[in-house]
Amino acid sequence: MKAAVSALACLACGCADTVKYSRGRYERVYDREVVSSRPAGEEGALDYRVANHRLLLQVSRHNLCERETRESYQIVERVDHSAQNGWWVVPLLGLISTTAGALVLENAHSQPTQGLDSDGKPNNPRQDSYAISGILLSLGLLGMMDVPLVGVRDVVREKGVRTVPESVTCGSRAYVGPVTVIRAGRSTQAQTDQSGRASVAMTALAGGDSAAPVSVSVEEFNLLRTLQLTPDELVELGID
Repeated sequence: MKAAVSALACLACGCADTVKYSRGRYERVYDREVVSSRPAGEEGALDYRVANHRLLLQVSRHNLCERETRESYQIVERVDHSAQNGWWVVPLLGLISTTAGALVLENAHSQPTQGLDSDGKPNNPRQDSYAISGILLSLGLLGMMDVPLVGVRDVVREKGVRTVPESVTCGSRAYVGPVTVIRAGRSTQAQTDQSGRASVAMTALAGGDSAAPVSVSVEEFNLLRTLQLTPDELVELGID
């Protein structure tokens, strides 16, 4: 009986364990809240394209904000659970135990209610059969359920709250004002309209060093950007 109880405890704790392999850790932010924000100046943003032999510019003002954000985060480890070799032994023994318990239970009613054990003491074979069948069936059912849970699971190793400072764009509007296009030591100026757009003819900047880049300057933002124009775009603009 003691052996049966020990086996029952073993099965209840889950003998069919798994082999665990870590796939690394990563951070997961699951809640963010802005706790403070203040203006931090502005900067210019420039978009451009070439169409109809002209350089088309789009200039915007971006308002900047310095803000603090409270983040709730977790450090999560991704763990791969793989079944150990021979994991099937316990479920197989459980099946055998269940089958044996069912057979004992099926024949228990045919056992006498009175008898003598090996020491000559009175006993109840029918009651003993029911008890044995109950133990075998319990062990068997637990054994058949003792199947390792395999697969990849995330385990939270650390969690907490922190405050993160960051600089963000908190609004934008069109820039209305002068822009300067520069190439090979020469420049031409244009004025953006109410939507921040300007169309620039580049013929005044033709000639000179064929490898000279084209840049756009917006003095108000201290913005100077070199444009990445393709050879076809340079040809269309008439400067190559």
